[in-house]
Amino acid sequence: MRLVCSSLVDVIRTRKAMQTAFECGNWEGVKACDERLGRMLDAAFSDDTRDNASLVAELEKVLALYARVVTYLPEATASRWLSAVPT
Repeated sequence: MRLVCSSLVDVIRTRKAMQTAFECGNWEGVKACDERLGRMLDAAFSDDTRDNASLVAELEKVLALYARVVTYLPEATASRWLSAVPT
């Protein structure tokens, strides 16, 4: 049995936290998790001990969650977030 690398565990935990925030309608929590998730995914893809199949399976879950978030994100919240992005 292969152990899950710690970088993948970080991705899984962050995705689950983002899912919980999403399900509670906590959009600021979703945003915070989104910011962390990018860093976690970078670390997981750079991890020499990664299990590619497990990482791809988790990435599919992340993408499915993002699809739900984008679908249900209130327009006012999206506008506020986009106006705060530095150009």
